Amino acid sequence: MNKYISLLIVFLTIFSSCSKIYDPKTDAGQNAIVVEGLITDLPGPCTVKLSMALPYSVNNDKYPPISDAKVTILDNSGNTFNLSESLTTPGAYVSDSSVFIGQAGKSYTLHIETTDGNIFESSPQQILPANFVDTTYADYASKKVLNPDYGYNDTYIQQGVNLLVDIKNSFDPLPRFRFQATVTTEYAYIISMVLTTTSFYYWTSTDPNNLVNITEDPYQTSSKDIQGHILCFIPTISTIAVDIKNEIVKASVFNRVISLKRYRLNQETFHFYSNINSLLSAQGKIFDPVAFQLKGNITCKNNPTKTAFGYFEASSLTTSFYSIKPGKIDVNKISGFNPPSYSGSITIFNGVESPYIPLPDFLIY
Repeated sequence: MNKYISLLIVFLTIFSSCSKIYDPKTDAGQNAIVVEGLITDLPGPCTVKLSMALPYSVNNDKYPPISDAKVTILDNSGNTFNLSESLTTPGAYVSDSSVFIGQAGKSYTLHIETTDGNIFESSPQQILPANFVDTTYADYASKKVLNPDYGYNDTYIQQGVNLLVDIKNSFDPLPRFRFQATVTTEYAYIISMVLTTTSFYYWTSTDPNNLVNITEDPYQTSSKDIQGHILCFIPTISTIAVDIKNEIVKASVFNRVISLKRYRLNQETFHFYSNINSLLSAQGKIFDPVAFQLKGNITCKNNPTKTAFGYFEASSLTTSFYSIKPGKIDVNKISGFNPPSYSGSITIFNGVESPYIPLPDFLIY
């Protein structure tokens, strides 16, 4: 969620830089809190990040963290859970996972008290259950993309595959989901000489989606099942340009691993992300939404006129892993993977592998 909150703040900056803008009568210079919080039903700590929004006139990509706040989470059973500020990341408040784990069916409220005496609170957020049967597969597809070599007005058709999902729904209400895909690409470059062959292995991880990937509302089919929802587009690229020893070369792509997180959203959270997509896909038309119209679920209890940005989300989470070869539609579900923490190479001399340089390859299990 962090990147979308940052994009929305950028939106505010863009609107302020136009030669003629609509003034929504907001105080651009006031101190506005930015809240980024997420809890799930999986084991592990949850994190709430607090920072201060900067005025439009300040050119800074980093937002000042808010430290020394009192941050708590309250559930609908009357329990209160305290979050402690991280010792290494100012403004990040972390729960004790041995004491607090989100539970499906329960509702949670975020409560914040800052050192200046202000009290902020979210609306109650219910975690909905995630027990759905899904099927993930791929199909050949094409996509129009920008060509950076010829300016932003030039496009071309990129061939590839769409990673898709079907979800069987046995509940009466229509479920809403948010998907977060991370594609890790492994590639290699081989240098062959008379007696020596050296293979360089590399990998990169990217988020292939520009918008928040949420299920459509309403669904395209009359069924309550979700069918053919696009998780991400994976271009059919067998080579990739990399910098090896200050020389741009073409490396061969030989594997891709997709880490897929599926969040089940409540109605309020779904509409928040839907509004984000409306803003991020706006094309400057007269009736397009503008950034100040986006409202999160954080309010100042002691001063309702005080601005607060951001959102506190409570969603059930399911994580899956898949591998897919370049240009293929065969999707292999795996238990997980462990990419090495560094790039490296292996050298073969006279057909004998060098024992001194480890081969950093994926561990897929």
